Amino acid sequence: MLIYPTSCTVHPWIRCMLVGLARDAQLFNFDSDWLWMPSCKASICRRACLVFDQNPTSPGEEDLFTVFNVNSNYLSFKREWLSKLKKVVVLQLGRWQSSPTHHIEVDDEGLFLKGIGAQHYLSFKYLSLRGISGITRIPSCIFNIISLEILDLRACHNLETLPSDISSLRKLTHLDISECYLLEGMPKGIGKLSSLQVLKGFLIANLKRTPSRLGDLAKLKN
Repeated sequence: MLIYPTSCTVHPWIRCMLVGLARDAQLFNFDSDWLWMPSCKASICRRACLVFDQNPTSPGEEDLFTVFNVNSNYLSFKREWLSKLKKVVVLQLGRWQSSPTHHIEVDDEGLFLKGIGAQHYLSFKYLSLRGISGITRIPSCIFNIISLEILDLRACHNLETLPSDISSLRKLTHLDISECYLLEGMPKGIGKLSSLQVLKGFLIANLKRTPSRLGDLAKLKN
């Protein structure tokens, strides 16, 4: 049986040095009220962190290229804020921890997802909604983000429906829909994802619900 680590520990002096280097390189801001804690304010660098259920606040959201959920359990975004992220490359909104005890919710599933898919981002490569509760369907606008390379929907336990066709995501290299136990079927077009390297969670169902068949995977050369 494989055992995956869920955390690591470094010497306090080493951690202090790493944090100092990260600050000097402006990898992300640090909160003055929480020592050594990443800040949700993105006024200096172009990476924002979601910390303690606070959403990023700055006058320069349109310049952000990374939003990373450190430990926020409740996501409440306005669609207008999400639509400003025209230069975003990475949206890690779901949990990065492997433990299912890290629970994340959204206040409005529809506005949340449509806000993400509202723009045809030119540089958007990575989207993680891992472990977010309450998401029942992925709207087709998400599959219109043709620059997407990694889509992580793992452990979205309420997810039931994906868009009918995934073939537009020609640059997709990683797709993870494992542990989505309510998912009814797979979209068509998986065999056309010529860049796909990793696929987790292929669902076998009847032809109506899963137009993509196991035989289509033979077309994937990577």
